[in-house]
Amino acid sequence: MDATDHLIEALNRKKLINRKKLQEARDAQKKLGLPLEKLLVDAGAVSKEVLLQVKSELYNVNSVDLMQVEVDREAAQLIPISMSQRYNLLCFGGGQGKILIAMDDPSDVFAKEYVKMRTGLDVLPMVCFVGDLIPLWKDVYAVKPMKPKAEKKEGEPKPPPRMAELGSGIRKPDAVPKLKLREEIVYQRPKRVVNLPGFAVPETVVKTAEAPSPSSIITAASADKEDMEILFTLSKSAAFLNAALSEDELITKILETALKICKATGSSLLMKDKEENLLFFKVVIGEKGKELEKKRIPLDENSIAGWVFLHGEPSVVNDVSKEPRHYKAVDQSIGFHTLSILAAPIFWGRQVLGVIEVVNKTDGNFTEKDKEYLTILSSQAAVAIYNSNMMEQLHNFYIEIVEILIDFLEALDSDSKTHVLDVSRLSVAMGRKLKLQKKEMENLCYAAFLHDIGKIKCPRDEYTQHPELGAEMLQHISIFKDLVPYVKYHHENYDGSGYPEGVKGESIPLGARILAIAEAYEEGRVGVSEEEQAYHLDEFLKDFGTKFDPALKEAFLSIFEVENA
Repeated sequence: MDATDHLIEALNRKKLINRKKLQEARDAQKKLGLPLEKLLVDAGAVSKEVLLQVKSELYNVNSVDLMQVEVDREAAQLIPISMSQRYNLLCFGGGQGKILIAMDDPSDVFAKEYVKMRTGLDVLPMVCFVGDLIPLWKDVYAVKPMKPKAEKKEGEPKPPPRMAELGSGIRKPDAVPKLKLREEIVYQRPKRVVNLPGFAVPETVVKTAEAPSPSSIITAASADKEDMEILFTLSKSAAFLNAALSEDELITKILETALKICKATGSSLLMKDKEENLLFFKVVIGEKGKELEKKRIPLDENSIAGWVFLHGEPSVVNDVSKEPRHYKAVDQSIGFHTLSILAAPIFWGRQVLGVIEVVNKTDGNFTEKDKEYLTILSSQAAVAIYNSNMMEQLHNFYIEIVEILIDFLEALDSDSKTHVLDVSRLSVAMGRKLKLQKKEMENLCYAAFLHDIGKIKCPRDEYTQHPELGAEMLQHISIFKDLVPYVKYHHENYDGSGYPEGVKGESIPLGARILAIAEAYEEGRVGVSEEEQAYHLDEFLKDFGTKFDPALKEAFLSIFEVENA
């Protein structure tokens, strides 16, 4: 019984559906091939409002009427249209490390796992009316014509430097309806550093923007003990750039260094909001940090950070009470008292990426030497931001390649679509029960997608060769090397009776053992009636200990316990 059948059963049980209209909708589906749920509403068998209420109760999640909210196009485009259509979902907003997704079937564990993996954000699923997805897919993925540049009028002020087009590589079109969220929740694209095998970081990535070197500062000043300690601290900070840290971890280290060498009580990094002419606090260290991360300040000369961003120059203000550029609204809203500020722009090449700030000097005033120290740290922050965004683009490239291959496989064999998704869903569900690490889950997910790719090269009726052929195809692409063992050994049996090499027991990679169970179970279900499913499961369980790893039996069974709860 699929999701639509469950819904109709619930509507019938509650006597909320017109049965005559239901039959009309079923007849129309045979002719039109449209989702039955949409045809039910179109035919007047049930209202959309009632349908959403019942779906919400059925899946125990909140519902969303997509026609009544404003959809964040950038959030939607984090997922390719082919995958949104494959899973009948739409990402429509989010904030604070979470993403909201409207789904036809919120019980689809694999779809939620895919969105989490694709975006790096925690998923908050909501049930929606599938009929609303169809026009919205067309709208949010539409390519808008670029607006012609307006001619600059004589006497107009110089525009601010443009941010580098970093991030996903998806150019953001003109805004379409955007989800109205609470003021403090603003959707932000996640920043991640992903270690992709086979991708060497070009030398240009680790070059910093032009800034005073620590040695030049020390030479210009008296080489006393304090200077030497600062030089050592700056050197340690530079070493963080080669460490396997995420962007936020790296920036936190840099800001902690800024606090230490500038003797301040708080530090922060501000970035330009992609949608509005504002700066937001990306990372904050110090008192009221959590509250500050929710705030926005104007990107104009009415704030010190805005002035630094626009002019591309550092600024020292040792008494903000006498400074007209100080944006007092932030202090007032969080109950903080700023006394002094030192701010420096973060450059990559000639482009300003953001602003690094330290506030409230602990002993006296910020000095010219403090300004030079902060400028050095700003160049390190630029490297962190640039490297992170480049790695994110490489990660997105990897995912896009996988998804192109999936589309290609489905085009060759329309029956493979259902098979691949069923195997992937069951594999990922087992992986979650086994509490696999994030990287293992990602490998399992994409290996499940591509486990049968070798069939492309198989001679007719010789499909036993497809695991080796698939492994051969993938091993030539360095970013797929972690998937090779899963694909090669997914037809090995636990007792050694499988193929291609007769590997047995725990010598078979765990991911391959999971795939073997998922594929065999799903293949065995083909042509089995609903009444025979229980018998099929009982017979299948007898193969644990011979074909399948007995240690995985509990994880496999627990999935069915949840489904039947």
